[in-house]
Amino acid sequence: SRAIAQYYATNLSSLRDLLKHLHGKSPDVKHLSTAYGLSLLAVAFIWFTNPTQLNLIQSIIFLLLALDVVGGVTVNLTPSTKSFWRARSRSARLLFLSVHLLQPFIVFYFFHLPLSLMAMLFGYMLTAGVALEYTSIAMSRILSSAFVLFGLLLFQYLGIPNEWIWFVCAYLIKLLFSFSLKY
Repeated sequence: SRAIAQYYATNLSSLRDLLKHLHGKSPDVKHLSTAYGLSLLAVAFIWFTNPTQLNLIQSIIFLLLALDVVGGVTVNLTPSTKSFWRARSRSARLLFLSVHLLQPFIVFYFFHLPLSLMAMLFGYMLTAGVALEYTSIAMSRILSSAFVLFGLLLFQYLGIPNEWIWFVCAYLIKLLFSFSLKY
């Protein structure tokens, strides 16, 4: 029973650490429940309006991907998450952006969107995110929205399929606005 208690203590500690990275040190329940509730509504809308026929594995991955990307749009704007990441080093914030290579790669691999398009999406996001890291608070407000708008126009022009526009929108808003915006 001592080993079981140690196991749970270790895993709960790891879970607490993970939640701190997602939501900061002292998240407000009202903020998180609102953010996640709205995210679930958005994911349900995306799911029920997406005309793509998916197999079981694709459906599960699609829902997890949508929850992560759409959830990040709202949760990254909560005060506790913002303060947590603003207190981290620039290299930690850039690492956070870099890790998001995974999402476009998942879209390429499981849903067969062009690798070149997904690589450009990641490259665009990372380049804009790095630029935002080196701007002032006032400039980040202007540039963040400009980078998101230009990115949306660019990827629509480059031919992102209509059923994946939601992903490009949420991905760029999550990382270039919700996460990278300074205030």
